[in-house]
Parts: sequence; C-alpha cells; structure tokens
Amino acid sequence: MFTRFLILSGLVWAGFFTYGLADLEQEPPSPLKPLVIPPTTTTTSTTIVYLDAHQALQDDIGKFDALDQLADNPYVNILALAIDAGWPTDIPTLETLSQVIHKESRGRMIVGPSSRGPGHEQWNGHDWGYVQINEIHTDYVEQLYGIPFAEAMSDPWKNLNFAWILYSGRENDGKCGWQPWSIPCE
Repeated sequence: MFTRFLILSGLVWAGFFTYGLADLEQEPPSPLKPLVIPPTTTTTSTTIVYLDAHQALQDDIGKFDALDQLADNPYVNILALAIDAGWPTDIPTLETLSQVIHKESRGRMIVGPSSRGPGHEQWNGHDWGYVQINEIHTDYVEQLYGIPFAEAMSDPWKNLNFAWILYSGRENDGKCGWQPWSIPCE
C-alpha cells in the first residue's frame, strides 16, 4: 500500500516538473460561447454577447432542427453556413433565402477576380457570391470587414453575413428585407 502511495506521489511531482507549476495558476476555460451580433447601422462596432453552455446548446438544437426540416433542400449546406453567419433558424426565412440563392447564383459562389482566384466565368462584373451582393455596397462592406470588397464578398461566410445585415437592417427599419433581391414581402 505504501509503495503505491510513493509511486502515485512520484507521478504527481513528475507532472509538476514536466508541465510546470505555472499551469496551475491559469484560470479554467470559460464555459461561455461568444456570439457576435453584427451591427444594423453603418457603424463598425459589434456587440459581443456571451452565451452560457445551455444557451449555446439551445442555439445549436434550433439550427439542427431547422436543417432537418430543410434536408431535401438542394442548398441545405449553404443554409447551414447562412445560419452560422447570423441568419435565423425560422423555416420561412430560410426557404426564402434558398429562393434568393437559387435565383441569384444557383448555389454557386459567383465572384469576380480577387486574391482568392481569377473569378467565376459567369461573373457579371458587379454582383458577388451566393446572394450576389452588388458593388454599390463597397464602402459599407469595406468599413464593416476591414478588407477590400472583393476579398470580403469572395468569402462565403462574409457574403451570407452581409446579406443578413442588409436584410435585417431593412426589416428593423420597417422595410421589406427581401427588396434588394426583388422578392416581395407579404
């Protein structure tokens, strides 16, 4: 019995010397998951809301429930990315977003030339990504993401995130969020 105690003590001290005592002074990792809420105005500030583990799990469950209901949708993978980029998990909104994706790009990341590559052969010269964000938004996109418009809108997440900012900003102002894509609101 005493031999086991000595062996265990030796292993504990070996761990202290191997990994250092400094590791013991570090704070444990936070159980909170940060959620970035994009601004709905033309400022560059963002609000960070920390979710506890339960809230984060509920958000994930909502995402998976929505994606389960949309499993037959040909753009379900793009919709999953859209949810990660800020879009809500309600089915009617995601179905309309799917219509926009189909209408604008047929689910292809149609972009112009950037450091990511030469661009898509069907690029029209001024609209970018899954949801075809128009270059009229160049200043706002560059202010928001801090990188050139072409770089930002060539990134699928940023493309869908900006579409959410555009949509939700209009909705918050009492306007039709789908108007930029010529989709009527009911």
